[in-house]
Amino acid sequence: MNTLDFIAHKYSLDLSAKSPIEIPNVGRDDLAHLFAELGFQAGAEIGVEQGFYTEKLCKANPTGIVYGVDAWQAYHGYRDHVSQSKLDGFYEDTLARLAGFPNCKLIRAFSMEAAYDFDDGALDWVYIDANHELPSVIDDLVEW
Repeated sequence: MNTLDFIAHKYSLDLSAKSPIEIPNVGRDDLAHLFAELGFQAGAEIGVEQGFYTEKLCKANPTGIVYGVDAWQAYHGYRDHVSQSKLDGFYEDTLARLAGFPNCKLIRAFSMEAAYDFDDGALDWVYIDANHELPSVIDDLVEW
């Protein structure tokens, strides 16, 4: 059974319904567990910020590897109210939060740079939660 059929069966989804198809009462914490249930072994979270969701992904998938990609760098046009010192603090907090997870590898780079570090097909899943501006979302979807 392929991944889509598995998910459709598990959640009783009608794949012929008009897109987007929502899975009722299922959130991103459930998604972390679904990755493990599907046997996925390598994935990347794009946009880590403070690492709270990265921690959930690592806990739900202790035998797989989770790459956390974030630049932790202030730049014009993205949350201009966030200073570099605050982002440096987020990075340090993330390092501390994830220190006990040997299956977590943090990559401090912009998503477009980091995408080229992975061969096609190297990841079983990618969770994109980085810059939410439309051009950046499109770039992430295309590259990842």
